[in-house]
Amino acid sequence: MEGAPKRHCWECLRRCLVCDSTRPVCRRCSQSGTECPGYGEKPRRLKWLAPGRVTSHRRRPKRPTETEAAVAENEGTSQDLALSRFKMRTNACAIFEAAEYFNACIHPELLPMLGLGPNPEVYPISSALIQRADSVPDHLTLSIVCMTLSHRIHRIRSDADRRDLAKKLYRHRGDVLHSLNKDVGSENGMKSDILFASIISFLLAEIQSGPSPAWRCHLNGVRDLTRLRGGLHAISERKGMTPLIHCYVLATVLGDTTSPSSDLAMATWRPDEAKSVLDLFSVDTNPCRTLPSPLFVEIIKINCLRARVGKLNPVDRDDLTEEGYGILARITQFCRQGWVASKPTSSTADWLVLCEIHECAVALYCILSLQSVSVLPRTTDLKNFARTCATRLWQLLPQALASSMTRLSVLWPLVVLGVEAAESVQGMAMQAFVRAALLGMSHYVGSYAPRAAAAVLQRYWASGKRRWDECFDQPHLFLAQTAVDVSGISIV
Repeated sequence: MEGAPKRHCWECLRRCLVCDSTRPVCRRCSQSGTECPGYGEKPRRLKWLAPGRVTSHRRRPKRPTETEAAVAENEGTSQDLALSRFKMRTNACAIFEAAEYFNACIHPELLPMLGLGPNPEVYPISSALIQRADSVPDHLTLSIVCMTLSHRIHRIRSDADRRDLAKKLYRHRGDVLHSLNKDVGSENGMKSDILFASIISFLLAEIQSGPSPAWRCHLNGVRDLTRLRGGLHAISERKGMTPLIHCYVLATVLGDTTSPSSDLAMATWRPDEAKSVLDLFSVDTNPCRTLPSPLFVEIIKINCLRARVGKLNPVDRDDLTEEGYGILARITQFCRQGWVASKPTSSTADWLVLCEIHECAVALYCILSLQSVSVLPRTTDLKNFARTCATRLWQLLPQALASSMTRLSVLWPLVVLGVEAAESVQGMAMQAFVRAALLGMSHYVGSYAPRAAAAVLQRYWASGKRRWDECFDQPHLFLAQTAVDVSGISIV
């Protein structure tokens, strides 16, 4: 009988060698120092090796010659330049598109505000301003691009279009941060008015686009820049900086009203800085500001009082109570007619409505926020006065919201009314009004801020809690302002 056919061992088969078929292991494997896997089941491909032992080495790359290295370097440089030129062209297109959108969709909606009187902050983006964009850093021009993209996102209905715009927004946002980091790291950049303007513009764009926990960081950055450059008085004397100073202080002060008393930005201000703010805002230097300066100063004093509470013993709070009553008395004694007399007579009725709205809102904020930190007591008289202010606000706000001249000026009063609506007699109806007004404002302003305010208030209404600091248990900033006048700043 003929013998069975010879078989190759698995190792010889793998290496395509002629096996001598010796059993139990072939001689070829033994002579080469390889462990023969035999002829049975096919072994696994992975094989454990002793520590430190390798079976193969990578081939070392050849070192390029000097000529090859020079060619590679030139190619890399040319690619970098090409990418840079492409990015410049892309940014230039984005800036031009943003200017077109602003002039076509945003500026026309701001024009009715001129009915209240001359407003230097309402102007179109002219071709001269677009040409000037070539000489300013990306962080300023692209902040304006981010603002227009955010406006479009909150206006359009299509989810697909909104997603595409959001991608552009986050790409430009990254470019702004990259450009800001470069200038913040340079000595010349820190002295530039443009850097100050860019941080303010980017802050507004961040609040407008969505929930941004970084807004306080931007404000702290502006505060540090202000200190490096000699303080608010020194900066306010520079050409074109007044609107930026006003925006910075407004954001800080109103942001503190909707933050817990234990975490206020003004708590980090030095005494001289607080005095500078009070001096700058004690007189109406901005004819288009709808929040009267005397009332704004009282908001600052309320915030300072809230910040001081945590540093005092309960025994020392009697003085604060007297101070709180003094603030409330000055608010109620504010002369609306005297303040409105300085405004254009053609719009006196609108100014009176705005003035009374803010007077009621500031009085309500004073009572609710100071009761929350036990500076003012929870008496029946104060409770009735708060309800009277809330009812009057509820009556006046629909008038302001119905007018394109005044509807952008009442976001903060709406938020204050929303807090009182939690325990008002007309609670459900008042809450429904505040929510609808805020969501409507989010659409026509083109900003996330009113929608964010509605979400915070709804959470507060459902919680069953009834203290100001329980509504705003973390810092929030709600501004309807989406841009600031940067046309007058020096580009040097």
